[in-house]
Amino acid sequence: MNFQNKNCAKYVCPFLLLVFMQMLASTSVFATEREYWIAADAVVWDYAPSFPINLMSGKEYTPEQRVFVEDGIGR
Repeated sequence: MNFQNKNCAKYVCPFLLLVFMQMLASTSVFATEREYWIAADAVVWDYAPSFPINLMSGKEYTPEQRVFVEDGIGR
């Protein structure tokens, strides 16, 4: 917009912005209610089927590695 009177631009631009924001707020697209459903199944998963032998090295798991492959609370 090319305003000759700078005072007019100072008042008209904020007014147009407010009008635009009101139009967006009244649009039904933003007021859509969505409902999502999520399901989870408990699955027994064998993390290390070759336990106690590490197939990559051919040796037994080290104590540091056993933390990740042994049965335990929460696993």
